[in-house]
Amino acid sequence: MNTSSPPKNSANATQVQLIHQALALTLPNTPWQSALELFLVTGVADTRQIHQATGLSRGQLERVLDRLEAAGAGLPPILSPVSVNAPRPGQPGKPPKVYRLGESGAALLRSLGHTEATPCGLAEPRAIAHALAMLDVHQCGVHSGQAILTDCTLSYGSGQTLRPDHHVRLADGRLLFYEVEQSATPHSLRRIRDALERRRAFFGSPQAAEVLPQVRLIFGLGRSARLRRTLDIWRQALRQLEAEASESLPFRLLALPLGEFLEQPEWDADPSGRWDDLGAAVDPQGETALEPAGSAAPVFDLAPQHRPLVESLQRAQSALGERLPPDVPRPDMQLWANAVAIFEASHDESDPLAGLLPPTASVTLLGQYLASRPGLIEILRQAMHPPRARLVWNTLAILHAMQRVIDAFLANHGWSNAGPLRAVAAISTGWESGMTGPYGVQVSLSFSILTRELAPQSMRLRRALAWVLWALFAHAEPLGLGRPEFW
Repeated sequence: MNTSSPPKNSANATQVQLIHQALALTLPNTPWQSALELFLVTGVADTRQIHQATGLSRGQLERVLDRLEAAGAGLPPILSPVSVNAPRPGQPGKPPKVYRLGESGAALLRSLGHTEATPCGLAEPRAIAHALAMLDVHQCGVHSGQAILTDCTLSYGSGQTLRPDHHVRLADGRLLFYEVEQSATPHSLRRIRDALERRRAFFGSPQAAEVLPQVRLIFGLGRSARLRRTLDIWRQALRQLEAEASESLPFRLLALPLGEFLEQPEWDADPSGRWDDLGAAVDPQGETALEPAGSAAPVFDLAPQHRPLVESLQRAQSALGERLPPDVPRPDMQLWANAVAIFEASHDESDPLAGLLPPTASVTLLGQYLASRPGLIEILRQAMHPPRARLVWNTLAILHAMQRVIDAFLANHGWSNAGPLRAVAAISTGWESGMTGPYGVQVSLSFSILTRELAPQSMRLRRALAWVLWALFAHAEPLGLGRPEFW
C-alpha cells in the first residue's frame, strides 16, 4: 500500500536513537515494537487491530500511543491520527480510532531492520477503509496459521506484474488469491474491467499453473441492496469481457462480505456455498435473470406488472412472423420489454424521490443487456468511435454521429429505422423521459401493421426506448462503450 519514499525531513539517525532511548525508559516492558510493526502491512491500523496484534489491554495501548507521541515530539510524527471518517460496514458500536504511519515511525522501523518501511500517504476515506479491510484479512490469516502475503508483486509473462491484495499457499503448493473490494457504481465499470483484464492475462500465462484458478473477492459491505448492486456491476463487467472474447474467463470469481469471512474464514481450495459465484447464472427471484442471447423471451425476468406487456409482444411477434416472407429477418419485439425493464428500474413515476437519484439501476441493467448480446458492444463502439480525421463538432455533426449509433443498435435487433419505428437524434426540448443535456432521442412508433393491442402502451414503450438509446451516449463510459468525443 505504501510506495512513497522516505521524506527529507524524517528523523535522522541521531534523532531515531534518542527516540529509542526515550521509549526504553518509558515503556521498558511493553512491546511497542509489535504495535509499530503492524503498520508495515498497509500503513494504517485502528486501535482494535493493534490490540489484536499485540494483546495489549486498552489502558496499555493508550499508554503506548501516548509515549510514541511524546517520544517524537518536535519531529515529524511517529503515528498520526486519521481525522477522516473511514467507512467500516458491519462493525457495531463506536468506530475505533485509526492511525497512519508517519515519517519518524517509518524511520524508527528502518532502524529495527525493516529497510522498506515508508510513511503512509493515504488520505482519502475510501482508500483508508480499503487498507483497514486488507489488514483485517491479513490478521485473520496470521491468526489462522496461514503464511499470508499481502500486497506483494508477482511477475509473469514478458516483464508483466500482478499485485493481488493477498495470497496464501495451499496444501498442494498452489497459491490462492484474495482481493478486498469496496462498493461499486456504474462509474467503476472501467476500473473493474481493467482489473479483470489483468487477471485474465495472468491466468493465461505459464506462471498461472502454480495458482488455483480462483479469485476470491472480499467486500467491505454487509448483506444489503448496496452489495447486490455492487455484485451486479461486477457481473456486468465479467459478461462484457466474456462476450467480447467469445470465451469464459480462465478463473472463477467468488464474492463474500468481509464480516462473514472474518467470522468464518475459508483458506481451502474448495469454497463453501456461502460465496457468490459471479460467473454463474443469476436468478435473484425476479431481478436481472439473464436468458441466453438470441432468446425470444425478455433478457430480464420482469416483475408481474410487466407480464401482460410481454404476452402482447409475443403475440405481435407471432403476427409479424405470419406476414413476412420466410427468408426475411424478424424484428425482435422483445426489445421493447427489455427497454421497459431497464428504464423503469430507475424511473418509477409512483415514487416522488426516484427523480432525485442517479439512474444506477437502469444503467446497470442496460450494461447487462448489452453484454448479453454477442458482439453488440463492439458494434456500438465502432459506430461511436469510427477511425477518421479529427472533426470540428457542430450540432449537425453531433446529431449525425448519434444517429449512426442509434441505427446500429436497432439493426442489431432486426429493426430498420423507418416505417412503423423511427428513432431520431434530436436537440432536446426539455428533460423528458429522464434525459438531460442539449441532445436527446425522439422515438415514434406505430403498431397499425402489427396489432392494435399494443396501442395503449405506445407512450410507455417510446419513452423507454428513447431513454435507452440516449443512455448509450450519456452513460457510455460505465457501459463499456468509451465516452464519445462529442459528448
